[in-house]
Amino acid sequence: MTQNILKFSKDYLITGVNVLDGMLIWTDNQTEPKKIIIKDWVPPVNFLTHSQIYGRNFIESDLTVIKKYPLQPPTIEAYSTDRTIDGTNPPVVATVETQTLFSFAETINGEVVPLNSESGPQTLTWLGNTPPYFKVDDVLLFSWSENDPLDNDAISRCTVQSIIGSGQNQTGAIVIVNSVGVGIENQTTTPKLYDVVLEQETPFFEMRFARFGYRYKYENNEISAFSPFSNPAFIPGDFNYSPQEGYNLAMVNNIRQLTISNFIPSNIPIDVVEVDILYKATNNANVYVVDSFTSTDDEWLSNSFNIKTEIITSVVNANQLLRPYDNVPRKALAQEISANRLIYGNYTQNFNLIDSLKNFKHVKGVFLKYTQFNPHF
Repeated sequence: MTQNILKFSKDYLITGVNVLDGMLIWTDNQTEPKKIIIKDWVPPVNFLTHSQIYGRNFIESDLTVIKKYPLQPPTIEAYSTDRTIDGTNPPVVATVETQTLFSFAETINGEVVPLNSESGPQTLTWLGNTPPYFKVDDVLLFSWSENDPLDNDAISRCTVQSIIGSGQNQTGAIVIVNSVGVGIENQTTTPKLYDVVLEQETPFFEMRFARFGYRYKYENNEISAFSPFSNPAFIPGDFNYSPQEGYNLAMVNNIRQLTISNFIPSNIPIDVVEVDILYKATNNANVYVVDSFTSTDDEWLSNSFNIKTEIITSVVNANQLLRPYDNVPRKALAQEISANRLIYGNYTQNFNLIDSLKNFKHVKGVFLKYTQFNPHF
């Protein structure tokens, strides 16, 4: 401890010291209260060289009672499809819609009749510059502009038998017609332009606006405060307003895949051993743990986590919502433990923002002061 990190002084005696759950905690009414995990300091120590921890010289933040928490929300990207391209890491979201020229009618004995499953395989060619990414056994939905695209009775359905092309360079597909939508009696065998989309599972978070955050778990099982939560994850659906019922179904959340990233910042404290991904709905005060990752997990290494279902593992204690940061004084004269809680007395807290006029700058009637803040607060 040759660099005077602890700032011990004969003028500021240690006035409070306790041992709790393997931690030695003390205060001297001079600097921010300190603590150490006793087992981490058991190895041989001499007073000629600076003490080492985490493979480096120890610094003041290794000893402070306050624990750093994330200052930035995670990044979220929402998608209306859960299809990703095989073999991509991190996963690349696939295009699952395209267009084609096709007719769902055929002529039999001089009569135009709708196609059906007994009509045999039908060959489709995709149009547009961005090829879709479909797979064998996918069910495709076909709609054309003369029908209401939201009318399920007007939608035709086909099952993919094989793919023309490969990977991300698909040019078409061979399909079997499962059903033909209404209005086919007015069609001819002349091909029409159809919008083609993949039939998918029901979206999740349909009736909720979901927000995500994260928190740190330290090696001695201490938990940090929450990070700021992200903006709500929301993808509106197609406009569909019913005056009789008063509902606008475009406000139903249309998310089928959600990517959460940037929850492992570059300056993450060295003694963080786990990160919890948190979820909160705007209509509920509870906060839930979605998943937890350690430094050996792929999600930690890639700094990205993919959600395809409404995964909730556990609820966080409600009192954590009232903990925007660790409320630790700048200095304290008294310290004691009661019911496994650390208590300070005769303490100094917060900072004075206005202490003199010499540090103020006048800009258009507004006084601005440049103040050096303790990074722990």
